[in-house]
Amino acid sequence: MANIEGTENNDFLAGTKNKDNIEGLGGNDVINGLGGNDDIQGGDGIDVLFGGNGNDFLEGNRGTDFMFAGSGNDIMEWDDGDGSDIMDGGNGYDTVNVNGSQEQGDEFTLQQSGSQAIFDRLNLVSFNLTVENSEVFNIDGKGGDDSLVVGDLSHTAVRKVVFSGGDGNDSLDAPDTDTEIKAYGGDGNDFLASGSNDDLLKGGRGDDFLRGRRGTDIMRGGSGNDIMVWANGDGSDVMSGGEGVDIVAVQGALDQGDQFTLRQQGNKAIFDRLNLVPFRLRIDTSEIIVVQGEGGNDSLEISNLSNTDVQLVQFSGGFGSDVLDGRHARTTINASGDEGRDLLLGGRANDNLDGGDDRDIIAGGRGDDILTGGSGGDAFVFSSGRRFKTKDFGIDVITDFDGAEGDRIILDQATFGNITASDIAIVANDQAASTSSGLITYSRKTGNLFFNENGAAAGLGKGGQFATLSDSGLGISDVAIVAEFVF
Repeated sequence: MANIEGTENNDFLAGTKNKDNIEGLGGNDVINGLGGNDDIQGGDGIDVLFGGNGNDFLEGNRGTDFMFAGSGNDIMEWDDGDGSDIMDGGNGYDTVNVNGSQEQGDEFTLQQSGSQAIFDRLNLVSFNLTVENSEVFNIDGKGGDDSLVVGDLSHTAVRKVVFSGGDGNDSLDAPDTDTEIKAYGGDGNDFLASGSNDDLLKGGRGDDFLRGRRGTDIMRGGSGNDIMVWANGDGSDVMSGGEGVDIVAVQGALDQGDQFTLRQQGNKAIFDRLNLVPFRLRIDTSEIIVVQGEGGNDSLEISNLSNTDVQLVQFSGGFGSDVLDGRHARTTINASGDEGRDLLLGGRANDNLDGGDDRDIIAGGRGDDILTGGSGGDAFVFSSGRRFKTKDFGIDVITDFDGAEGDRIILDQATFGNITASDIAIVANDQAASTSSGLITYSRKTGNLFFNENGAAAGLGKGGQFATLSDSGLGISDVAIVAEFVF
């Protein structure tokens, strides 16, 4: 291996057929590595570097330099403080390395101009790289809050962009590219959003925002409270929140109804859309799943998730008549029907169900649930499909019951026995509710609603309290009795 060093003047330096270390120092130098895997440094001045054959490393250093890597798998590097360069990777699988400022945030862009990839820094000391025949861009932001916007590169040789944010709150946004993205946020609260290829996004430490967009992407939040997003038109993704309280957010179609399901497979949560353009999310670790139906008549069926990390599912139906079916869920559900005539069915946990506008049907299921009808005449249904057991309902709080607006309590005889309207009693207090001859008793003092299974005998028998109306009173005509309510 030869070590070849120029002078402070204009030099012409040539290597050997073996591995050489060549440094031009000052002046406007021309350096040719010839054969071997060479390390070529231009130094100060306007330099022209030829890698020749072999897997070479070329760096122009300060000044506007020209790098022609030649054949082989070459690396052309730009370090903070270098000048604007023109690079040509030649034959082989070549990489452009860019190392940003150690302490200050860099504002980078990467786009195409014809067949050339154009890399710019827009702040600090600006520079420009004009690149041909290079397959990989490897950008290391180093310190500070760095940003990289990647545009369409389809007419260039670039096949992969790797971004490492380093320390700081970093941003990678690539909405218009189908080039593969690998992004690593590092420390800090990072924003990483890739394009239409199969990409890898890793947030690292901090509270990060990740979105893979189109393509089959892998998102890993790392430590911190991270948000991983799927929006309509994105591909099937693998998501892992890592340590912290992490959120998977799903946004459905704006104008059409989505048919969603959420279930477990081993210790992973599986989120599917079954209609429109189907997709699947495999969620390895995340504590919260937020689903926004947007437009159309949306549905979400939630199955048992007890083997996963999911602790809360939030559902917003948006416009349209939406269905939330959580009857098999043991995870807490917060659901809002928003606009439209919605059906909201809770599960075994303590759920919060809000019908929103229009006439909705709401059933809390098991658990001590908070039920809100919203505007319009809403139906609060108590039906378990079998004879009454207190564990089938818990004690639900109905926050805004208004019989004058058309709200109704729906009781079915399959659960409460062969009751009729004559079995409903409005009493003064809870004590009177347990000794009344009425089988369904409502306490005016507390708003509590009971199933008084043994009538006038002391106590409630096999019955119990199943609801509290917190906002207004209840009249006998506000209760509807059906033989069996089928959801």
